[in-house]
Amino acid sequence: MLKAENSFDNAIRDAEFNYRTIADYNFDWEFWINPENEFIYCSPSCFEHTGYTADEFRENENLILRIIHPEDKDKWINHTFDYDKSKKSFEGIFKIIHKNGEIRWFEHKCIHIFKDGKFIGHRGSFRNITEKHDLELQLQRSQKLESLGTLTGGIAHDFNNFLTPIIGYSEIIKSRLSPEDPVYGNADKIFQSGIKA
Repeated sequence: MLKAENSFDNAIRDAEFNYRTIADYNFDWEFWINPENEFIYCSPSCFEHTGYTADEFRENENLILRIIHPEDKDKWINHTFDYDKSKKSFEGIFKIIHKNGEIRWFEHKCIHIFKDGKFIGHRGSFRNITEKHDLELQLQRSQKLESLGTLTGGIAHDFNNFLTPIIGYSEIIKSRLSPEDPVYGNADKIFQSGIKA
């Protein structure tokens, strides 16, 4: 009987070790928050993403609210406090202020946990998408610059189409007048302005 108990205890320890390894060695920041918004579990990766340790999150349930960017605070409060029980999961993008002051972008996925019909918290994760977000912004900027270049090229082409006859006709007028003619000076001004434009 003692051997069976030891075998059972070893199986429990092995299972716990396996699950803890999966959770603790995750690149994403994994967590479980209870209905009072206290951290039951917080993966060590939170430190890399936020600058705060798992213990700091467990000891201060307001820390998460403090580091959520002000623009996203209402969204976080609605998600964690006024959650819709009919929805089993939630996905969203949140900005978080790292301990060093940097703003980082995170994709957040969360599922509401129920046990015997009773809500027992949120199981969630944060995946750092800052680099992806920055690349998308750069792409958008370059696309805007490309569009602007196309627009200005089109405007320059159209403007040139207007200038060509102005320059051409003023040159023709000049060629038919002598430099002493008072109209010659006006035609020359039109020609010079067209060339400058």
